[in-house]
Amino acid sequence: MNKDILTIKDLHKSFGSKVVLDGLDLSVPRGSVFGFIGQNGAGKTTTMKIILGLLAPDRGHVFVADEKVSFGNTRTNRLIGYLPDVPAFYNYMKPHEYLKF
Repeated sequence: MNKDILTIKDLHKSFGSKVVLDGLDLSVPRGSVFGFIGQNGAGKTTTMKIILGLLAPDRGHVFVADEKVSFGNTRTNRLIGYLPDVPAFYNYMKPHEYLKF
């Protein structure tokens, strides 16, 4: 078992010509409380959406509790508490799925 609850390896994401994440590597040890702080446009929300499986990365990998996170697969979200500053509604989720999420 990995000592980290969250592992991000070489994460990349662009929106058109705007590079938002350029090779992010990050690990968060089990038992810690972690948050992102940074200026607007730094990639905080994009990173969280990828961690939650709500957005596909262009390249790289995310693991939560040693489980690989995949776009559309939110199985690992049972281990994550997430409170967005501006909620978004995902059209691929049914109302009961969104409430459970």
